Amino acid sequence: MIIEILAAIIATVLGGLFPLIRKFAKSRFDKLYAKGKYGKFHQSVAKLLDIEVGEEKSFDKRLEENFEKLQKAFEKVEHATEDFNELLREKEASVLVMKEQVEVLSRKEENLKSKMESMGESPDETQKLFEESIAKMRKRNARRDYAIFVFAVIFSGLITYLVRHYVNV
Repeated sequence: MIIEILAAIIATVLGGLFPLIRKFAKSRFDKLYAKGKYGKFHQSVAKLLDIEVGEEKSFDKRLEENFEKLQKAFEKVEHATEDFNELLREKEASVLVMKEQVEVLSRKEENLKSKMESMGESPDETQKLFEESIAKMRKRNARRDYAIFVFAVIFSGLITYLVRHYVNV
C-alpha cells in the first residue's frame, strides 16, 4: 500500500513538473536561439519535450503552410480516388465478362437439356434398333457356328475313315 501511495505521489509531482520543465526549457532555448548558440543537443531535447524553438511564425505564414498541407492532402486523396475508380472499372469489366460467360453457359445448358429430353423421349426407337442389330449379329453368329459344326463333323468323319482304312484300327 505504501508503494502505491509513493508511486501516486511521484506521478503527481512529475506530472506537475513536466509543464514547468517545458516552459523553462522553451524560454531557455529561445534565448540560446536568439544568441545563435542553439545546437544539436538542444534540438534533441526540444524534440523530446515537444517544444518548437525559433522565430514565431505569423498567422499568415501558418495559414499558408496549412493550406499547402491541405492541398497536398487533397491531391493524395484525389489520386487515391482515381486509383479506386480504376479498380472499380476493372472489376465491372470482369463482372461483365463473367456475366457473358454465364449467359453462354446457360444457353449451352439449355441446349443440352433439350437434347437430353429429346433423347429421353425416343428410347423405344433406339432400343428397337439396338435389339435388331443384336438379332442380326446373333443370326450371323449362329450361321457361322453351324458352318463350323458341319465342317468339324465332315473333317472328323474323313479322319476316322482314313485312320480305319490305312491303319486298320
